[in-house]
Amino acid sequence: MGQRRRTPKLSCSDYRVLMNLLSRREVIPVKERNSLEKRLYKKISHFNFGTQSIIDPYLGKQMNRITIDGKIVLPWEELEKCIEKFYALSKADGARKLYHQIKEHYFGIGEPMIQRYISNNDMQRQKRPLFSNKAPLIPVDAKKNGKTPS
Repeated sequence: MGQRRRTPKLSCSDYRVLMNLLSRREVIPVKERNSLEKRLYKKISHFNFGTQSIIDPYLGKQMNRITIDGKIVLPWEELEKCIEKFYALSKADGARKLYHQIKEHYFGIGEPMIQRYISNNDMQRQKRPLFSNKAPLIPVDAKKNGKTPS
């Protein structure tokens, strides 16, 4: 069994530069690359990135997006918004069901990330409230054979 690939974490600025690098026909010579371009070229070869004009379910329109194996890669800043949108559309399904719906379209959103979002979501707390106003514990005196210790 092969080693699992780690999810590529891209900021919005990295995403834009990567989109520009992938859309170019010619490759930038190594000596002319800056440090960001060098790092992104390594990611391109490792993750097999590509660009594709695809209908993005998160935005609901056709866009030119970065893909891996036909699945959309989102910038790190957009991941939580995407989870939020799918959570609202699914009418508050659980993390596992939501994960399987999201993984059909997107690459890099894991079940623990979805679970973290659901746990911190105020709407979820209203449906399954977590109470922090429990009564304080009252200390109980120990009794021996039904009598109080003297």
